[in-house]
Amino acid sequence: MYTLRRYNAPGDTASIHKLDHSIFKCGSSKQELEKMLGWVIDEGFSPVGYLLYTRVDDKNLFLETIGVDPTWRGQGIGTELMNKIISKADDQEQNIHLYINKQHQGLVKFYELFGFTIKNKTCSKAYTSIAMYRPRVLK
Repeated sequence: MYTLRRYNAPGDTASIHKLDHSIFKCGSSKQELEKMLGWVIDEGFSPVGYLLYTRVDDKNLFLETIGVDPTWRGQGIGTELMNKIISKADDQEQNIHLYINKQHQGLVKFYELFGFTIKNKTCSKAYTSIAMYRPRVLK
């Protein structure tokens, strides 16, 4: 059984940094993580998933990173985290932006399930980036 809670920087920074770097070869730095907001899913006292974002301005959020420990995938953790940020964005009439790099482009379909669309794709010999966007829901 796992629990969902708010991300608490700087208290969570070390454990999320460790998990982030175990999931992604080049994860966020501790300094970057300390500037982010979001949620953590714990099993006992250990994080098994997280979603972190930054506020761009009053109408825009940027989803910085989402990660789920590989041994916990397929159990709805990523979906629960996505539903959390979407609920927040919808309540505050905010857009959500994100980028996906080439090695994670399989995630496009995952994000499309939550109403994201491809905004643009940037390709170079060194790097491919896909920008995605979910418009705010007006009340």
